[in-house]
Amino acid sequence: MTNPAQNKTLKLLKFIICIIGILTGGCFSPLESYKTLAECEQAFTPPDRIYLKNNEILTLADARRIALNNNPTLRSSAAAITAAKYNYDRALSAYLPSIDLNGSTGHSSDSGYHLHNPPPGIMKRNNHFNAAGTLQATLLLFDGLARELEVRLAKLQYNDRTAADKNVKRLLARAVAYTYWDILLASAELEIAEADVDFQTAALKQSEIQYSSGYVSLDAVLNFKILADRARSHVQNAHYRRRIACNALTALLGYARQNFPGNIRLQKISQNFTELPDEETCLEQAIRHRPDLEQERIQLETAIRQKQLVYARFLPALHFFTAYSLDAFDAKYSHYSVTDARYTRSGFSYGISGTWNIFDGFATLNQLRFRKVLEKIAVWGLNTKFLEIVNEIRDARAHYINSISQTAIFIRIVEQVRQQRDLVYSEYLNGRETIARLNQAQSICIEAQNNLALWQIQSRKAAAQLNAAAAVELLPE
Repeated sequence: MTNPAQNKTLKLLKFIICIIGILTGGCFSPLESYKTLAECEQAFTPPDRIYLKNNEILTLADARRIALNNNPTLRSSAAAITAAKYNYDRALSAYLPSIDLNGSTGHSSDSGYHLHNPPPGIMKRNNHFNAAGTLQATLLLFDGLARELEVRLAKLQYNDRTAADKNVKRLLARAVAYTYWDILLASAELEIAEADVDFQTAALKQSEIQYSSGYVSLDAVLNFKILADRARSHVQNAHYRRRIACNALTALLGYARQNFPGNIRLQKISQNFTELPDEETCLEQAIRHRPDLEQERIQLETAIRQKQLVYARFLPALHFFTAYSLDAFDAKYSHYSVTDARYTRSGFSYGISGTWNIFDGFATLNQLRFRKVLEKIAVWGLNTKFLEIVNEIRDARAHYINSISQTAIFIRIVEQVRQQRDLVYSEYLNGRETIARLNQAQSICIEAQNNLALWQIQSRKAAAQLNAAAAVELLPE
């Protein structure tokens, strides 16, 4: 058991440690992580696996849903909205009174030496204790509407952060769609390249049989060996492009080092194309829903409010105040006309105080000029964003029109070149076509299939591009 003296010593030691921690807390960095891979992985903790609803089929809607839940950029944007909301609440506090409590207490001891007929108030020993406190409340009555403008500016900042969050979601949805379709494009190219390997391998086996029988030269065997290896190279490149696209998608989904699960399948490319809305409809939707355009509007209104805030500085500021004070005094004297003194007194006051700046070296005037220029800059920024939106809508519409037209063309071409390739191959086996013609027919067939896959994906990307440009779903993806 510890005795009372030890308990007091421990309590005093804890108190001293707390005081030292408070006084030196700002001398140390609170964040020491994110310096090693292990620390980054420990701080970055996404879910263990990609959660799906449709039996391991990752639809584009699923990918977007996961990205909206996990992407750190979006989480940061949401936190910025919360911070702006707290700043708005802080601005509203200007309508409430400010209440301050001030207090002091102290003890002093004075000693006098060689006293000979000292003046009043000078004594051999003066030992006194004093305690005082004041409770004061202040309420702003008028400040040239600066308070109201500050609240409005805080509200605009909150709206700007909200619009920025919507814009992050818009761009994230488009990025997820682009990457998703890149995976499908690489998968289609992989399938085409593997089919080419099968074709060249089958032709190689047939040519080896014919070469052993003396019907063809060694040139035919080498030809198909070279083309088979070239097709294998295309297979490898398709695997590489698919892996790169999968890595990009997992990053967008908020997964740092997790590989894209191999058992996950993607949705099939839809061949149904809906009617494209006219340009005016697309622009109307974009003007109404684009969050980055809303941000430009907010920037313009912010510039106007900040200019009005400068005008408020030309007006006086009035405050209502009230205060209650309490003062206690106790003293002991030695070798004086009295030996002690004490008193307690209280006081109450109220009134109105005002300040009005008459001249500040033209600082306010120049600040007003500065804000007027910023207002013009905000206007031109809004006009620039409008031109950007118009250009994006036109580009997306042109991209979609071209993509669906090219898709329709290559659907016909693929059907024709496959028929042509099969016919040329049959004629080659019967000795009525050359190997050069067969190589050409197969090359044309592979090229047509790759172009069909490309334009099918481009049509889906164009739909995502137009939806992002209008910030609303105009076309199914």
